[in-house]
Formats: sequence, structure tokens, C-alpha cells
Amino acid sequence: MSSYTSVFGGQTINPTMLSYAAYTTAVDLDLVWSFEALDGSDVMAAKLDVIASVAALSVAFPKASLVSVGQDVLIRNTGANLFSVHDYAGNTLGTVASGESWYFYLTDNSTDAGTWESVQFGTGTSSANAASLAGYGLAAVTTLLNQNLPTTALTGNYTFGVNDTASVVRSSGGAVVWAFAAAATLGSGWFAYVINAGTGTLTLNPAGAETIDDAATKVLQPDESCIVFCDGVQFSTVGYGRAVTSTVTAQSIGIAGGPSTVTLSAVQNAAQIQNFTGALTGNQIVDYGVGAGYWFVYNNTTGAYTVTFRAGTLDAGVAVTQGAFSIIRSDGANMKVAFTATSGTVTSVATGTGLTGGPITTTGTVALANTAVTPGTYGGALNMTVAIAVDAQGRITSAADGNIAIPLTQVTAFSSATLRGQMTDETGTGLAVFDTSPTIATPTITNPTVSTGTFTNPAVSTGTFTSPTITTPTINTPTINTASMGAASTATTQAAGNNTTLLATTAFVTAAVGVRPGFRANLDGVGAPGAFGKITLAAASFNVGSYWNNGTQRFTPPSGLYLLQIGLTAAISNSYLELYLYKNGVGIATAYQGNSQTWNQNVGISIADQANGTDYYEAYWAGGAFSVPASINGWFSAVGA
Repeated sequence: MSSYTSVFGGQTINPTMLSYAAYTTAVDLDLVWSFEALDGSDVMAAKLDVIASVAALSVAFPKASLVSVGQDVLIRNTGANLFSVHDYAGNTLGTVASGESWYFYLTDNSTDAGTWESVQFGTGTSSANAASLAGYGLAAVTTLLNQNLPTTALTGNYTFGVNDTASVVRSSGGAVVWAFAAAATLGSGWFAYVINAGTGTLTLNPAGAETIDDAATKVLQPDESCIVFCDGVQFSTVGYGRAVTSTVTAQSIGIAGGPSTVTLSAVQNAAQIQNFTGALTGNQIVDYGVGAGYWFVYNNTTGAYTVTFRAGTLDAGVAVTQGAFSIIRSDGANMKVAFTATSGTVTSVATGTGLTGGPITTTGTVALANTAVTPGTYGGALNMTVAIAVDAQGRITSAADGNIAIPLTQVTAFSSATLRGQMTDETGTGLAVFDTSPTIATPTITNPTVSTGTFTNPAVSTGTFTSPTITTPTINTPTINTASMGAASTATTQAAGNNTTLLATTAFVTAAVGVRPGFRANLDGVGAPGAFGKITLAAASFNVGSYWNNGTQRFTPPSGLYLLQIGLTAAISNSYLELYLYKNGVGIATAYQGNSQTWNQNVGISIADQANGTDYYEAYWAGGAFSVPASINGWFSAVGA
């Protein structure tokens, strides 16, 4: 440590300082050395008179490291209130009661706090200073010693030392580990109060191989606490306060060796979850004593020996198989197994219908067995069906394609117009062609015999047809039964394809000879059309099939190919005339004429178009103003091809 001595005689040289100072204060007094003092500072003098105008004030010394050992001060309390004297670090050096004088001198200046010794002056009898006597766990209150447990709040890991003797240490963080200095360093009689007020576990971890409650560590759950004692060799706890929500603890207990009896310690016995480990060399007995309780045990030992758990020496106990988890219970005299969780091993896997690969006793592969079905794609075409067979396991065991067969009873009858709409006009003639080069055989026609009855069409097959030889038939005079006909007989309506001797209606004949839908509606001597609009035509001069609607001015024919025409004849001058054919509201043809002279002009549209059965056609026109009165004639017509 530093020393300031005179080269002449080796005496201590004191820094320049006041010989005397007096202070009256209502706040704590922090002194400074004279050589570092600023104006207005409270200087440390060799002799001090202090008056504390309020109670419980303190006088603090400056840094001891700035002066030589041997530096001293005499302090006298000239007031009515007691005050305490502290070193630079805040440690209490003593208390000076009213009327007392204390002498302090420095013996060690290696730290800022230094080491100060004190001697009381001016007393008639010797008396002890309570502040000088106060050690760990004690505090001086005036002239008395009182128990004192200072509390330190921590949030992280920590190591206990000698200075933590008789202290309260409180964790307010998460999971932490608090270690201890060696038990020999802390000494016998060291103790501390430990509180886990945090959110995680607090692990108490003695140094090296030292133990706490006969275990390597002790874990405090949140809201748990205890007092830790040191006997100079190991640690123990007392007053272990357990949280209601954290009453279950676990212990790993080694029982290697044997044969022998392992008596559980109090800490091991208190753990509800116990994991027994170690390589056995003989049968082992685990003794819980005669206390009642229950435990969750796991026999995790190795070696071909048994582990028996018993409740005292008079109990035969129960064995727990290696690798098994069991709950054991004791009534204080007998140990019983309450429950054992077992496990097994699959030794063989068989395969049933439709599977291959079994039985499997070690390793293998289970697969689907093949069936008689040929791999491939079935069905998909419009004229194909698929016949399949499925067994009880849901497998397809056979599959075959087939043709679609539709019974005639399932076919809805349709008209010749519908058939005509579904046919393709491959020749462009609008005629149904069944064979482009038929060979017709020469028929032999004999004299027919006409009688009442039904005559059906003969079947016509392909063949060679030559010029027939027709002989003059002999026709007998028919006998008409007027009674069966009646006075107002109606000719029977025949369906197309029927050949009978019965009378037929006009509708039958029309259908048989293939009359096509058509119409013609005229326009007679009207004026200029003006703006674009639909042509208003007079009633149709003919309307086969009634597909022209004079009200809507539309032609809506059945499916088929049609020739549609619109024609106008007009005398126009200095104007124009436009003509339009619309299909389903959209123009498909147009014609235009215009001239600056007076002249007669024909405007027309002629077009073939395929209708689908719902299409409709309309005629539109437009024209400018004529310089002479216009007279326009025309028509709108259509005929099926």
C-alpha cells in the first residue's frame, strides 16, 4: 500500500489539511480531502465538531486511497441527535452519540473504502460500540444490536459467497442457476434465505462434488423457498416451502452392483417420479421405509437380475421388470404394484386375400396380389361398354369391353323433319343419298289382288336392278263397303313408309313426296324507307309449314338448308337504297344502290344458309330522301333445299 514518509527521519507526511472544522447539517455530510476540495466543499479536518439537526444522518469519509496510512480524525458530536460514521464505500464505522468523541485512524489504504480503526474518547468507563460489533445478519440501532436480513433481488445466474451470510436472496427472473463457493470457504454456520419469485426454475448447484440434501442439485419451482445451511462440508435445506402447483419432483437413483439393499434418502423418498439406473451384478432391494406413499418408478437398470421394492425389512416387496414403468403404493407395511404399463413385440404379420408377402417375421414387403385382369384401358369410346366383376375385397377380378346395345323400346319416335335436321348434306344438293351407285335387280311384277287390309313397304336390299318387264295387270273391280266407310268417312292419316290400300290425307302425301318449308311475303308500292329499320311486309302469298310469322316479321324454319331472297324495285333520284338480311339479330348479307340521276333500279340479296331449327331470319332496309315520290315494290322469300 502507499506510504508518504519524510526522507528526514522517516516520519509520515500528512497532506495539507485543516486542523479544525465545525459543521451543522440537516443532510448527510460527505467529506473531501483539502487538496481536492473546491470552494464550498465540506473538508475533512483533523478535528471535527458536528451537529446533526435531524436524526439518522451520516458522516462519510473521503477516499482512503488518496492518503497515507496513519491518517486520522477526531469527531465530536456537539448536537442532540446521534449520527453514524461511514467509509467511502458506505460501510458503517461507528455511531457517535450526543456528547461523544470518536477517534478514527487509517490502517489500510489499498481500496477507496480503506480500513479504519476507531477509539472512543472522553468516556469515564469503557463501553462497546454497537456498530463496531454488528456483523452478518445484525445491524446497530443506536447502542443496540438488532437482527437484520437485507434482501437482494436478482434476475440472472449468481454465485453465493461469504458476504451473503444471513442474507435474503430473491430471484425474479426466468430459469436460473445459483452456485455456491466451496463449503470450506463459506464455513460451518453460513446460511442464506433463498426465494424463487420468478417464472422459471431456480437450480441450487454446490461446487464440485459437494451435495445439497444429499443430491447434486436442488431445484426450486416458482413460488418455492428454503433456507440453505452450510456445515463446512456440504449443504442442507430447512423450511422447504413447496408451491401448490409444483409438488411433484423427480430423482434419478443409481443402484448399480448387488446383491445389496439400497435404502432411499429422505430426498429420494420424497420424489414421486423415480428413475432407477445402473448395471446390476446381483439382485437388488430398494427399501422405502415404513412410511405410506406412492411412487412412479422406472426400472431402467441392466443386467439379468431383479429389483424388488419394499416397505421396510418385514415386507417381502414387489418386483418391477426391467424396462417397465409401474406405480407402486405402500400402506406403511406392505408395498404393492398399483399399475404397470406393458409393451410387446410383433413377431409375425400374415397377409390375407389379395395380398402377398406374408407371413413376415423379421422384415418384408406386403403387396397387392395380381388378378386375372389384363392391364390396360377399358371403355372410353362412344360405342363401348365395360363389364367388370368385383370381389369381396373390392378388387376388380375381370373386365371386358362390349358394344352398346339400345333396345328399340328405348328409342323415342321422331318426325321426318327431325331426321332431316340431323342428316349431313354431303353432296350439297339438299337430297338424302343412301347409295351413290345402287344396283337394282329387275323385279317381277305380277297382277296384284286388291283387297281390304294393310299393305306394308317391302324390304329393299342392294342388288342389280335392270329394266323391269311389266305385264298388263288385271285389276278387279273393287267392292267398296259403304257401311264400313260411312257417309262421311275420313281418309286415314298414314305415317311415312307405310304402303297400304287405304286412302291417305294431303299431309301424308306432302310428307311422303318431301315438300320443303317455304314462304313469300310482298311489298307493294310503298314510299322511301328513311332511317334503318325492319321492312314491313304484307301477308305471305304462301307459307308452307307456317314458319313465317307475319306479326313478328320473322322466318323460323326447321333445321335444314334454305335459299333466302330479298328483292326491291324502285325509282330513285339523287339518293340511295340499302338492303339487309339478318339472322338471329345479326346481319349476314347486304346490298346497296345509289345515283344522282332519276332511274329505275333493282336491289336484291340471294343467299343459301343452314338453319339449326331455332334460327330466325328478318329483312331490314334504309334509304335517303328521294327528290321525286318513290314507289318501291319487293318481296322476302325462302325455300328449303
